[in-house]
Amino acid sequence: MNTYRMLLSLLTAALAMALTSPTLAIDSGSDGSDGALTFPAGANVDFDPAALGIDADGDHIFHFTTIDIPAGTTVKLRANILGEGRPITWLASGDVSIAGTIDLSGGEGNQPDIANLFRAEAGAGGYSGGLGEITGRPATSGGGPGGAVPVPTARGAGGGHRTVGGSAAPTVPGGLAYGNQFLLPLTGGSGGAGGSLITTPGAGGGGGGGAILIASSGSITFTAGSAIDAKGGGVPSTQSSGSTYSTNSRGGGGAGGAVRLVADSITGEAEINVRGGYGFGSSPQSNDGGRGWIRIEALLPSFLDTGSFTLDSVTYGHPGPLVLPPSAPSVRVTQVGANPVTQPSTGSFVVPDVTIDEAGPVTLTIEANNIPLGTTVNLVVRAEDTTTVVLTSTPLTGTFETSTATAGPVTLQHGFSRFTVHATFNP
Repeated sequence: MNTYRMLLSLLTAALAMALTSPTLAIDSGSDGSDGALTFPAGANVDFDPAALGIDADGDHIFHFTTIDIPAGTTVKLRANILGEGRPITWLASGDVSIAGTIDLSGGEGNQPDIANLFRAEAGAGGYSGGLGEITGRPATSGGGPGGAVPVPTARGAGGGHRTVGGSAAPTVPGGLAYGNQFLLPLTGGSGGAGGSLITTPGAGGGGGGGAILIASSGSITFTAGSAIDAKGGGVPSTQSSGSTYSTNSRGGGGAGGAVRLVADSITGEAEINVRGGYGFGSSPQSNDGGRGWIRIEALLPSFLDTGSFTLDSVTYGHPGPLVLPPSAPSVRVTQVGANPVTQPSTGSFVVPDVTIDEAGPVTLTIEANNIPLGTTVNLVVRAEDTTTVVLTSTPLTGTFETSTATAGPVTLQHGFSRFTVHATFNP
């Protein structure tokens, strides 16, 4: 079991006095404009900004005064409401108290009878699972940077995140690993690939766990029994009819998500779950999703019960930047043909960042920041059915702060395609 339990030390009186010093206290950046976030005890609710009348600019950065999740309350953060590939940031100018559960877990892989229509839902900030193969349509990749790629006649591989997703067979690798220990930028888990049509239709892959940053200018306090659940979605071993899937018809597990906590002090006891979803059944399998990330940042040193979890998914440090600094290098596709790309893009296989209606080849426009001029950008264009095209851009021109290039032309397949963009240079 890769369930992570953190046991965080309590403040002593001496440390509490020291932490009140203005030179040590952190600033979450919350302006308090979204008021206090609280829910009734024992409730099961979806976190829906529209219903709450908050986050008018839609940037998914919420400015609370305080946050209170009572005991017995589960707050679900769903990609179908909050968006796939769009991580959640809760900022509090005051204290945060969590006695209940914050749930960003990925959805279970879909049964074949509905896998033709729906991908398994991710937790908010994560990515959906791939579709299983049925007659007339092959299995599809899981969503996200580490989305697993299906292979004919094989079960789906697991999505990747902190670790590589589980393979479906020796020749079918899992989804790639990505991210870093600082969770800058914050990213959710990727989806598992769909399974193949063998003697039974293929099942869908599990959805990836979501991603959340909770930062407080005061303290974050957990009560025993509380939890933040950002595990990847698993895949059932039996169909809705009760029949068992053919081995290679099973989908891959979704990858675990990401949880980052930042405050002057973080105390109490909670379970933070970022394990990957099981490939099938209820125990670890070869095609499970990869593990996610946990980052704890506080002025007060914390400790862990090392017998409860795998240490390599958790890192500690003093509070650092909540977002990447403006001077950080970045590169993105800003236009496909004549069509602008929504920024920031998410790479979702559910809601596209750009829609085009062109049968012929199109040119991709690229924008970079703080990357040396003359650098070429590499692009991998992968259709949902896994057809892949690799492109190299023209050299970047403009200024060091803002430069542009083009790539292509390339003919895109009908349906979803995802662009992976990266640049390599000497600083």
